[in-house]
Amino acid sequence: MRGLASSAVDGPTAGIQAVAPTGGSRHTAGRQRGVAGPGVWGARRGGEDDRMSNGERTKQAMDGIVPPVVLIIIAVGLIGGIAVGIQSPLASMISQRLGTLESIFLLHIGGAIASLVPLLVMGGGKLGGWKTLPWYTLTAGIFGVIVIAAISYTIPRVGIAAAITTVVAGQLITSALLDHFGLLGAVIRPLDLPRVAGLGVVMLGVWLTVR
Repeated sequence: MRGLASSAVDGPTAGIQAVAPTGGSRHTAGRQRGVAGPGVWGARRGGEDDRMSNGERTKQAMDGIVPPVVLIIIAVGLIGGIAVGIQSPLASMISQRLGTLESIFLLHIGGAIASLVPLLVMGGGKLGGWKTLPWYTLTAGIFGVIVIAAISYTIPRVGIAAAITTVVAGQLITSALLDHFGLLGAVIRPLDLPRVAGLGVVMLGVWLTVR
């Protein structure tokens, strides 16, 4: 009994000491694996990262976005869509009364004035670095002319909703192709079957809206 009591008192220490020769080697091996493990796994993971496609990296980045950020992105996108929805009929009104070219000119003058004021407050911002831009980025204004001309032409003929739906459908198709090939600085997002199906639904919506 005394031996048992002694074992009960000294049990934890004795147990550790008794197992120390074998367990210690296991712990030592475990620690060795713990030290070596990150290096091995880091090398393996590095190889996996090298083999990871741009689409998978983009998906990981999108998966890491927290819901509040997603809500902010949606809200900003909706604000931009509302602005387009208001700008389009205004441009059409100018175009019907003055002409398409006159409408485009006045819209760009208004945009230039609206951006000039904050630029003056900021001392010109980074406007002085325009020479560092790729030459093709300076053609963005030309595409703006095409957008306004298309909206001004279609609104009187099919209505505001159908005109904007058609323009947005063209934007979505172009954006999906730019994402797929990673063109013009876009992050690569492969054009998979669900996205193709979504674009098909958009085109169906265009047909139902315009007809």
